[in-house]
Amino acid sequence: MFATASPLLIGGFVVLPALLGAGLVLAGEWAGRRLGESPATRRRWAIGTGLGVLLWLVLSAVAAASGVLRRLDMTPPPFAWLVLAIIAVGILVPCSSLGTRLIRGLPLAALVGYQVFRFPLELLMHRAYVEGVMPVQMSYSGWNFDILTGISAGVLGVALLRWNVPRFIVHVWNVAGFALLVNIVTIAVVSTPAFGWFGRDRLNVWVTYPPFVWLPAVMVTAALMGHLLVWRTLGSARAPRRHAMRPLRCSSPRLLISIWLVVSLACAACVAIAVPTAPGVHRRGDEDRRDVVPSGTGAARDRLQRALRRAHGALASLAA
Repeated sequence: MFATASPLLIGGFVVLPALLGAGLVLAGEWAGRRLGESPATRRRWAIGTGLGVLLWLVLSAVAAASGVLRRLDMTPPPFAWLVLAIIAVGILVPCSSLGTRLIRGLPLAALVGYQVFRFPLELLMHRAYVEGVMPVQMSYSGWNFDILTGISAGVLGVALLRWNVPRFIVHVWNVAGFALLVNIVTIAVVSTPAFGWFGRDRLNVWVTYPPFVWLPAVMVTAALMGHLLVWRTLGSARAPRRHAMRPLRCSSPRLLISIWLVVSLACAACVAIAVPTAPGVHRRGDEDRRDVVPSGTGAARDRLQRALRRAHGALASLAA
């Protein structure tokens, strides 16, 4: 399957993560200049951030190249540990001193607008589907509508630069973008061999190979970090005037655990809805699933499954 990947596709999944990593270093430099930091301080931040980004890229690539992530017969599979690491990094970095430095030194327009990277990412993912590398449900031809976040991020970022946009609009955009992120992460999870909800011919195993492993390791992490940074910035805007330059604190272990639980429970709830009730029964193409209708809470889940399929069908028809 991966022999069909074109040089353009492979290059795109190398260049885009590299640009995001370099962008994080440059964003820190820009924030440091706006905060009036000395050149020596900015240099230390740049070296530390760059080394951290490089280490994350190398570790994830080595894990994929070694074949460890493809050990799907293990319990739990090693890929699950990568998912946990992605969630941890996506939460800890925005809540660290680096995150505080970014939200103090960067305008809200920059924090929102940088999520425009999700637009070219979705084009690359659709290309991966066309080339037979990625299953269709992970593209915008299937159930992935995250391209809307990328487009709207650019529009809202420009609007924040030019006009006084009400904060509630940014709140709504951030919640919607986070929901679309949870949606595609859930689809990716239920498409793995452990679930196979879309059929054994549409499994999500391509992200266990380099450089495609950087889709979850870099792009998903960057998207999660971006939403948390925006939430921290919006939270600091509600602080009293005497603390206007002090961002919302995110270093409390209780707050970190709460954010972790919100992200994990959101993904787990979507997985519970999406996974078929009857084991061994999967959706294939546009065929109707004939699940055994359970009683009690199972019946409620079955109704939620049907509602979710109808909603996705309506969105797919609009996208078409």
